[in-house]
Amino acid sequence: MSDKRLRMPVECAQVVIKYLMDGQPCENVFYVQKLHQDTEFGDPAPAAFDDGAAAVVADRVEQWLNPHWAAFAHSLASAVETNIIWNTVAGIGPLEGRVFTYGAGPIVGTNSGDALPNNCTIAVELRTGLLGRSFHGRMYVVGLNDGHLDVDAPNRLKLTSVSDIIALFGNLSDSLNNHTGEIGVFPQDRFPMGVMSFVHDGSDRAEALFTLETQMTLSDPFLDSMRRRLPAHNRHR
Repeated sequence: MSDKRLRMPVECAQVVIKYLMDGQPCENVFYVQKLHQDTEFGDPAPAAFDDGAAAVVADRVEQWLNPHWAAFAHSLASAVETNIIWNTVAGIGPLEGRVFTYGAGPIVGTNSGDALPNNCTIAVELRTGLLGRSFHGRMYVVGLNDGHLDVDAPNRLKLTSVSDIIALFGNLSDSLNNHTGEIGVFPQDRFPMGVMSFVHDGSDRAEALFTLETQMTLSDPFLDSMRRRLPAHNRHR
């Protein structure tokens, strides 16, 4: 079976942030679209991904990891690498060679407190304003500690942590979509986050469908468990 990422639209890319949590590999995977705008008088239009675009995305992710994610995450958590992966133009060649790897780390968390077990996490939802599994995505928080929990109900986040996490991932979305260092400077590239659907009604889509993210949210404040994150488990996510 061919790599499903070969079915991504050529203006989209997969972003993989690789972490270590107490030595155990974890990953966050999401998708972005490249929008190119030549002048302030034109509307941004989808444009094919390339090495230059991948480098910009990786740089913006790093600016989010350090200092924003690092200030939130426990010191046992570190971000070690970012991969930007995009499709080739149809018929040109395989996915190999379309992987941009950026590793300026490790970027280590600086939040104090006692780390939670590796499997403890919270799912951040990416909503698109449309219903159905094809139009919802998620990312998982890496680096939670006991300071994020409600002291009276330690299976859930305290209220300030809920808002902090929503703001944290909203900051990532904003950084990718409209970097402040480029406001008023053209040409300009933006990289809005979104949800990529590879399947519809049980069948593979000929071309994956990308839908722009409109909201970051948490469904509830209760901790999720990801057993694969426990030490000695080699499966990533």
